[in-house]
Amino acid sequence: GELTDAAGAEFSEFALLTLDPALVGEGFEPFTLHLHAPGTDLNTSVTVIGQMDDPADIFWNGIIVQRDTVVAAFPDSDSQRFVLKNRDGTDQEAFAKSIESGLPQASAESFQKLLDDQRAASQGFLLLFQGFMGLGLIIGIAALGVIAFRAVVERRQQIGMLRAIGYQRSMVALSFVFESGFVALSGIILGAVLGVSLSWVLFTSGGIGEASEGADFIVPWLQLIVICGIAFGASMIMTWFPAQSASRVAVAEALRYE
Repeated sequence: GELTDAAGAEFSEFALLTLDPALVGEGFEPFTLHLHAPGTDLNTSVTVIGQMDDPADIFWNGIIVQRDTVVAAFPDSDSQRFVLKNRDGTDQEAFAKSIESGLPQASAESFQKLLDDQRAASQGFLLLFQGFMGLGLIIGIAALGVIAFRAVVERRQQIGMLRAIGYQRSMVALSFVFESGFVALSGIILGAVLGVSLSWVLFTSGGIGEASEGADFIVPWLQLIVICGIAFGASMIMTWFPAQSASRVAVAEALRYE
């Protein structure tokens, strides 16, 4: 039969499935695929003339052939798929539910819902990955606190000498805070720079596949600044307690410490 496109132009069904010469130029070679109808001795051979992009798998999974080929290869097949276009402002999910309620044997889904589900799955994976990175960040902050506590124990004589030459308790505490703060700030800045640089290299080099084509590289500066600020603040809190412990070391006891 004759089909029409959105503009009303007619074209034959055979024109839908023709080999694109550009595919041959890109190295694609057509190949033969044998279809077998389950429970029968019927076998049908078809020629694969193209491959859809990966993003199309969300809607058009499987293989696409002409209607006559489907009837010949699978005579008992009675399922059909229809694509409906809604008017502007129509609730697609509600419309899909109305189709299912009116046609009990039909299953309807909106493209928007499929896209939302796909986006939610991708977002969930990213959140899981961020959770593991956050766990590593927490462990690093805790390790910084442990190192600060060990520094107080191992440098008791140095603390006593500083107090003996006139350092106040607050000055001793601030020296430990500044020391740990420098280590934490250096790690945060270095990690942020390397992370953004690696992301940019992967994005621009095609390391994440075709998903980056036509997209802009955007750095979530606000989220990055908030995370770095929280990490630095937590590091300072973990350092403050050993710094206070260092400031309370008695001078005479520290000088006798071996």
